[in-house]
Amino acid sequence: MNFELSDEQRSLQEAARDALGRADTVEAARDALEDPTKLPDLWDTATAAGWTGLLVS
Repeated sequence: MNFELSDEQRSLQEAARDALGRADTVEAARDALEDPTKLPDLWDTATAAGWTGLLVS
């Protein structure tokens, strides 16, 4: 069984890493532990990148 990522999957991985890296998600997650209302709104990022239309299997 081959568990390597395809070229398309690697491209998606890089795009997600870049987009979420700009959102400072680690720091936001730490802040949200103290105040859940401080979670970043990543929905706009996800929809602009087309992630909401991905088929996951």
